[in-house]
Amino acid sequence: GWESRLNITVDTALGTEHIYPHIKKLFEVKPDIEVNLFEDALGGGWEALITGKADIAVGLPGQSTGTSATGTSKFQCVPYLNSKWGFYAAKDHPLSQQDRVILKADIEPFRNVVIRDSAQHQAGMSFRLFSNQPVLRVQSMRDKLSAQLAGLGVGFLPRTLARPLVNQGLLIEKVIANTEINTRYFMAWRRGKKGKALRWLIEELKTFSKSQENDSLP
Repeated sequence: GWESRLNITVDTALGTEHIYPHIKKLFEVKPDIEVNLFEDALGGGWEALITGKADIAVGLPGQSTGTSATGTSKFQCVPYLNSKWGFYAAKDHPLSQQDRVILKADIEPFRNVVIRDSAQHQAGMSFRLFSNQPVLRVQSMRDKLSAQLAGLGVGFLPRTLARPLVNQGLLIEKVIANTEINTRYFMAWRRGKKGKALRWLIEELKTFSKSQENDSLP
């Protein structure tokens, strides 16, 4: 039958607002269902599944799907979306003044803004770090974007998220020699879960994913 409650976690790279249109459709199908919506980062989505905090995790970063310690055989995991990333600095940041393709050595003196893994009981993950950079860690993609806009550091951002700010002249995209970042996101849920709300949402998101196969999203 239909569950009375559905718990959903979305990776911060997508943001909880990413799933609002799908939740709206769910409310039209099942008006009395209670939805708990969480935002996690990196390995935090897997932890939410493992601990039972979430019934489904949306936007798990591709690198996290190989974490054998989490017991992924207990979960069904399918591709969801692809995202292209660029490297960005605020308009008045020293890196923005360099009118050329930059090297990793050019970046290392400057602070990198990265998202802190929200997992509390697993080894944390960090992506897109250059080994010798100082770091500012924040808890969400929104905070990362704000910090980079404020000139507190530089770093990779989803191109679709950064593009409006580039068009406004607030962020500058810098091309790094021999570096291209693409991320595949996944969604996952515990095997054997048979509630109608969860099954409905899985099929809704699979349909959306298929419609986006030739596009890249944040």
